[in-house]
Amino acid sequence: MSAGYYKRRRGILEHLESGRISLLELAIHDFLCLKMNCLIGTAATIPPGVCITSATAIHAVCPKQISERSIQRCLEHLEEIGWIKRWNERGKRGNYPILVCRQSVADLSGNEYRVSGEDTTDWRNPFLVSVTELSSLRGVADAKLSGDRELRIEKTSTPAASPRSRHSPSAHQKSKENRDRANVDARDKRLKREAEGRAEARVGRYNPEQSGELESRVGTGVSMPELVRQAQDEHVRSGRPANDILNELKKHHAPQFAEV
Repeated sequence: MSAGYYKRRRGILEHLESGRISLLELAIHDFLCLKMNCLIGTAATIPPGVCITSATAIHAVCPKQISERSIQRCLEHLEEIGWIKRWNERGKRGNYPILVCRQSVADLSGNEYRVSGEDTTDWRNPFLVSVTELSSLRGVADAKLSGDRELRIEKTSTPAASPRSRHSPSAHQKSKENRDRANVDARDKRLKREAEGRAEARVGRYNPEQSGELESRVGTGVSMPELVRQAQDEHVRSGRPANDILNELKKHHAPQFAEV
């Protein structure tokens, strides 16, 4: 199928920009359209609207950084949204028939037909619909598939929610920001716990039973546990040795606990 040309609707750009298809999927769909038989009534052994290929065959003409599994996923998605229809047998390798749905084909007289994937059950006998029979639905079809802005139907009522795209950039970005914020919060909490743990290891928690000191308010009314806590907080903030800070606080608030 190296001669001639085929029709391409600009409306595909809308599907690309909305995220319904990826650029790789668009390229694969274009490749299938170029490979398929576009003429009716010729001596070709392949029916109109059909091409014989596979993910392996497409991968052979792709850049090296694109994997064959990526092409398989693209074909699966194109079939999921109704752009192609495949007759591949599970576990069997090699090329297989692919029907390019809704694509235009023509007979030798120039009459145009559309390939109907919904009505085709056997790739050997694709169901073709004359474009003249679709003339009454042209406005709806063009509004859905055409990229020409003049052919869009003006919305006179409240706009309906746009179809949910497979990839939503705004939702993905928002989710990523939330994850980053949660990671930063978790890191800050972890660093604070580690700093407090180091301070406790140097100063030790105040325990009246172990130290023999009475847990009572002295002098200015500041308890020993409060002095220890203040020393730990100041150590976390300034990085100074916690013992030095504690001694200063003892001298200031409770001289009787100061080092001799």
